[in-house]
Amino acid sequence: MTTRKQQATDNGHALAAIRDLWRDGNLDGARVRALGAEYSIPDCIDFTADSASVGESRLVGLVQRAGRSAGFDPASNALDREISDYLDGTYGRGRWRYDRPPHLWERGGGDADLDRLFQGQDVALADLKAATDAMFAARDEASAAGQGRTPVAQGAEVALAKARAQAVKDFELADERASIARARVTTRAGWLQNKFRVEQARKGQ
Repeated sequence: MTTRKQQATDNGHALAAIRDLWRDGNLDGARVRALGAEYSIPDCIDFTADSASVGESRLVGLVQRAGRSAGFDPASNALDREISDYLDGTYGRGRWRYDRPPHLWERGGGDADLDRLFQGQDVALADLKAATDAMFAARDEASAAGQGRTPVAQGAEVALAKARAQAVKDFELADERASIARARVTTRAGWLQNKFRVEQARKGQ
């Protein structure tokens, strides 16, 4: 089901990016991640490749944001027509224009336990990002000192190496916690979805 309330948002940055994607055939990975952060799209935030191509599954949410842009005009823009056809094929004809109420196994669908798990996942992912940034910063600093690119006081290289090792350990722990948080969300959501299917099957008997 979908609601009849159309999303009237100005997603100009998304539209410009997706038009570039359709025209050029690819989109820079850093731009994908930046747009993911701007529009809070986890699949784009977590995108790790150097570039994305048309049809990339992780970009579906961003393509939808582009389609909901005030400037989106399939009637007069050939690229927008192609994007509209893609969205129709992905979501169903016209369904991408509207939000539907979340299912029970989705965030905000009414299951308090699942929502708490999603909140825990959000925290774990934020911690992972911070640990990842800290690890790369420590690696760069230690590497620069080791190669003589950055002058350091005598004995400081040892301290930098220790800091790098600790940052790697912190990253590994954060990555493990994030994996556990994701698994808990997936397990609970899967259980709720299966429960719903069983209940629907019983109703049809």
